[in-house]
Amino acid sequence: MIGVGGRDVPAEAAQAHIAGFLVMNDFSARDIQKKEMKVRLGPANLTRDDRILPGDVIGSGTVGTGCGLELDRWVKPGDVMELEIEKIGVLRNRVIR
Repeated sequence: MIGVGGRDVPAEAAQAHIAGFLVMNDFSARDIQKKEMKVRLGPANLTRDDRILPGDVIGSGTVGTGCGLELDRWVKPGDVMELEIEKIGVLRNRVIR
């Protein structure tokens, strides 16, 4: 979570712009995303020629081998997704129709 806005923030100054960290569940439609995404890049060099504002949330993307598309496992009603980050907490989501 961004606490201090900026633009063209160098990597060594990035920490000063962070208000905090959170657990975030990415429910992207990977089957559609795979067709649309030609280059596999995340939010690297995020502030170059762009502005970050207080309150912006930046997701780091899915942890490797944590994607249903990679594992050929797809969510269905009744499934429970649980993510935990030590010292931050647990985020639990139940899939419903």
